[in-house]
Amino acid sequence: THRRLLKRRDGLVAAFFNRVNILLLAPLFGVPCGVYWLHHIVMHHVDSNEIRKDLSSTEGYRRDSVTHWLLYWIRFTVGSWVELPWYAFARRRYALCAGVIAGLTASVCAFLRLYTVNPTAAIWTLAVPYVVSSVAMMLGNWSQHAFVKVDDDGGRDDYRSSVTVLNHPDQQRTFNDGFHALHHVNSRLHWSEFPGAFVEKLAEHGANDAVVFSGVHFMDVGVNLFLGRYGHLADRYVNVGQPKRTREELIAMLKERVQPVKVKTKTS
Repeated sequence: THRRLLKRRDGLVAAFFNRVNILLLAPLFGVPCGVYWLHHIVMHHVDSNEIRKDLSSTEGYRRDSVTHWLLYWIRFTVGSWVELPWYAFARRRYALCAGVIAGLTASVCAFLRLYTVNPTAAIWTLAVPYVVSSVAMMLGNWSQHAFVKVDDDGGRDDYRSSVTVLNHPDQQRTFNDGFHALHHVNSRLHWSEFPGAFVEKLAEHGANDAVVFSGVHFMDVGVNLFLGRYGHLADRYVNVGQPKRTREELIAMLKERVQPVKVKTKTS
């Protein structure tokens, strides 16, 4: 869930506990100070993986290519330091822009200061977590948005741009993150409510031709794509009302949906 821990009416206590995780704790887990809220809540959930809007969009890449993923990871790891503040500035979210610049600056200053005191501690508590987390998050997001279907008129739907994975032990360790399409449909839904909501919205998954797998998790999806194991994924595809397809047709559909999305230039 992306709901605040405490309500604003609780004053300074609420402000402290709602921010301590994204300002003080996040850098120890590889996320620079103040970046999470703007990058994930404000940008990713609002622009929902749409190319030229969401900086973490997978649409412009071929999602079964390791080379394309490396380019995607480099853009996030390096480019976010410039692109994220610009994203907020371009949308006139000046307070968010100033906040993320301050957070990124504070993260660099903290690392440099700690490095002068103890280089080993600085590397292992701030630098290594940043690299490891960036790899994990970008492979995760890549896999969660690997199969994308965009209408001819550019229309998009969360069910057709997010993958759902079921019946895997990682669900218990990732707060039901496998219900990723539902997470985008309603980001404020509590993780414990996802299984029930999935059953209630089976018809929507089917009607929107969502991609649903069973017995694999997101990292498995990404790795299998890199290895070209479309048959392995097709064998774990779950039909919840989508158009019926043969195994060969499923493989063809999956291959089609990992291709880069072509952005049509508007003509006057």
